[in-house]
Amino acid sequence: MKPLLLSLLLSFSLLVQAQNWCPPGAQWHYDVAAFVAGGYSTFTYEKDTLLDGEACKKIMVSGRYYPVDPTNNQDPLFTFQRNDTVYYHYAGSFRPVFFWGAQLGDTIQYFNNEIFNCDSIVQLLVDSIGTTVINNDTLRFYRTINVGGDPTNITNPIYPHQIIAIERLGVANAFPIPFYLCYTDGNFYNLRCYSDSTFALYQTNPAIDCDYLYNSISQLEQNNNITLYPNPATNQLNISIEGHTITQYQILDFTGKLVRSNQADNSELSIDVSELAQGMYLLRAQLSKGQYAMQKFIK
Repeated sequence: MKPLLLSLLLSFSLLVQAQNWCPPGAQWHYDVAAFVAGGYSTFTYEKDTLLDGEACKKIMVSGRYYPVDPTNNQDPLFTFQRNDTVYYHYAGSFRPVFFWGAQLGDTIQYFNNEIFNCDSIVQLLVDSIGTTVINNDTLRFYRTINVGGDPTNITNPIYPHQIIAIERLGVANAFPIPFYLCYTDGNFYNLRCYSDSTFALYQTNPAIDCDYLYNSISQLEQNNNITLYPNPATNQLNISIEGHTITQYQILDFTGKLVRSNQADNSELSIDVSELAQGMYLLRAQLSKGQYAMQKFIK
């Protein structure tokens, strides 16, 4: 009887673990910032389905952006979890994306469906692992850095340089399926909200509603004259916006958290960034005419 009970308990444990990824009611909201638009994307579990012989989850994708495409529906995503690995369907087949059993020092061979001259395989080094408690659930996380390219290297600037993946929630600081780019001016994504039928709403910033469009987005003027240099920056970041006066600037980290905010009154600024941790940041500048400009930079 004991072996049978142990077998049933093990099966139940595996079932619970399998249901931890994209269960009924799962929904993600991501901040999106780009050069031509800004807003948020929503990823919503719709139903179980079958694709390429795999029982998987169908996720519908939509978004709201300003100033183009107020509502933007995109192709659905398909995903499933097997043991400690989460798979997404892209580039014609299911590919491993998240590795919850990753160990410190592991090297992950990550397939990259990128058309801008990046390698098709990106080498990722797991440089941090651990657990975090969210909604009273203990969730595993790991961080990878790509070792085949470096955003500070002009000849091989693979972005993003690091990915933080959290069990159940997915990736915190990039598109839900991490894509690696050979340039640093693509879209900028941060996890804003996650919830499902058994997991209460989690907001990375409780002050920001999941479907809120920032005032800075709704008033956004994309200004091609904004210049940040050097980028990547080490100690000083210089800002220049031709024909405009900067009245305030904010720096947000990869989670969307505000890390610095200061008043200003000049068209050119020099900011000390020496104390910022290495990573990707978003600089948001308010201009004297009530408009905003945004630009990413790397520390």
